[in-house]
Amino acid sequence: MILRWSYVVTSALLATFCVWNLLVVGTAREVTLFIVLAGLFASTALVLASGSRVGFVLSVLSGGLLLLYGLAVVLMGWEDMGGARNAVPLAIGTGLAGMLGIVVGVRGEPKHGQAAADGSTRRC
Repeated sequence: MILRWSYVVTSALLATFCVWNLLVVGTAREVTLFIVLAGLFASTALVLASGSRVGFVLSVLSGGLLLLYGLAVVLMGWEDMGGARNAVPLAIGTGLAGMLGIVVGVRGEPKHGQAAADGSTRRC
């Protein structure tokens, strides 16, 4: 439960950051990218907060994208980011957020009564 809500907050903050970046980007490609990312993270936050199963799928998808971005920052070079002192914390932060999203999506949360229905509880 705590992991799910922490990823809801993380996704909402990332969606806000993507919308904020729309003010400073210049090309149509960048605008399209940030609109798509903002939509992905906003929908992940909203659907995951509602507890729907689609939210867990979106959580894995957005977490995987964050994890890939963290790996790309480290593997593709960080000269454009001001060196390793900026790139390494960014890669660690996005990598951890991505792993959190994947864990939340894979683990999921049982619905009310689902644990009793599949026989995982014992009766005295």
